[in-house]
Amino acid sequence: MKKILLSAGCGVSVSALIECFNKKEKNIKLYSSDIKDCSNDNLDGNIIFPYCLDNENLYISHLDKILEKFDAFYPYADEELEVISTNLEKFNNAHKIVISDLETIKICSNKKKLQQKLTLNNILTPTFNNDFYGKKIIKPIYGRGGRNILITEDKGLVNFFTEMKSNQFLVTDYIEGTEYSADVLYSSDGKNILDLLIRKRPNKGIADYCKEVYVNSIYKSIEEISKILTFSGPINFQFIIDKSNFAFLIEINPRLSGGMVFSYFCGFNPFSEELKKLKNHKKTMREFKAFWKIKEII
Repeated sequence: MKKILLSAGCGVSVSALIECFNKKEKNIKLYSSDIKDCSNDNLDGNIIFPYCLDNENLYISHLDKILEKFDAFYPYADEELEVISTNLEKFNNAHKIVISDLETIKICSNKKKLQQKLTLNNILTPTFNNDFYGKKIIKPIYGRGGRNILITEDKGLVNFFTEMKSNQFLVTDYIEGTEYSADVLYSSDGKNILDLLIRKRPNKGIADYCKEVYVNSIYKSIEEISKILTFSGPINFQFIIDKSNFAFLIEINPRLSGGMVFSYFCGFNPFSEELKKLKNHKKTMREFKAFWKIKEII
């Protein structure tokens, strides 16, 4: 049996994925690690790591030793990505770590750098139009999980963030539309897309079912960004499609997504050894009225 270690295992989304996956799969087993102990009977022996930003060398040596017992490691915490990618040469078990290259991680982790990269390569992403007086969205340049995001039409507030806080926040036009999340599995060399699943995100809360959809404009955008950044393993893209059916790329998480458990129930397996390059990118629509199983876990 293949043994795979995930970090941030005490988080709700990660522990739900581990429990659901291990109940169903027979040839692969997921294990949890975190910087703290979590009293969850569903986690089989959570491994405690030192916090990577407190002491990089201690974290690296501890992780490297632990990896001797596992076949692969998928870092789930954003803080770990740059630390690991910067120090890969210090790991004896670097080949077991599924991670994108350092430059890709730095760009994806910084919303302003990502916006500049996308704009330079003519990939649609929200930008700031000073002549447009409608809604603006203000986001931390470094941030995750939708925290500290502000939507406003107050021009004074917008001016404050663009003029005084531009090194901390990104201000763009607010795009009215429907949000989608795309989980993509890349080959280890980043040259091939092995699997792709696009989920429509609910307007409020969490939907009671999982529907896989195919949106051509999203796939085209992913194809283009894959030419200019080097991804490896599972990557999450977040889009918004406006009323004219244009897909705007709003965020890239260069790791497993927080909603991976939903993609897994839709048939996306980021850990499978059997996946091959898709011959037909337009996958069959599937619905799973199985969300009730996840609600019990969360």
